[in-house]
Amino acid sequence: MFVKSLLNKPEIDIWNKLGTIAIIVNGRDEIQRAAAIRFDPQCDEDIITTAYLRENFGLTFDTTTGKFLAYGITGREEYQSIAIQELRWWTSNSLRFHGSKCHVVDSELFDIIIGKKTIDRLGLYKVRRGMIAAFISRQPSINKDTSAADQRKADERREKERKDKDERDRKKKEERLRKRDEG
Repeated sequence: MFVKSLLNKPEIDIWNKLGTIAIIVNGRDEIQRAAAIRFDPQCDEDIITTAYLRENFGLTFDTTTGKFLAYGITGREEYQSIAIQELRWWTSNSLRFHGSKCHVVDSELFDIIIGKKTIDRLGLYKVRRGMIAAFISRQPSINKDTSAADQRKADERREKERKDKDERDRKKKEERLRKRDEG
């Protein structure tokens, strides 16, 4: 699933975030699971996939056809809403859980998409008017008498960092192999 490829990255970018999805199952038990949450202002509705719901919450749906919802980015995939799933979601930059009524679509391409209506309702990605953020970088000063020595030191530092990284990677690999052999 998409979230598995993102678990080692705390923040992907402003449009894709790791988060938590909470769903009440069997009418009483709230279950929370990790998810790759995409924020898509070009998608009107909130959407969650059958694959994510099945793999993480054990939810299944009797049908794969329903009401037309949207086309995918290539224009070839037709997404149909086969159900509505109420849930709560949270990302690391959220102050609290947010509620959503997501359209369920039969897909394995993503976990959940938070669409334009929710983005607008929550005021996410607002343009901040009246703000000046003019950053001017300082011009580097170059001393031609020491620039060759500075370059050599920088090259040596980068080479040392590369060797240190290679050594750390080698140790991590040995540790993984040792744990695998023990287990």
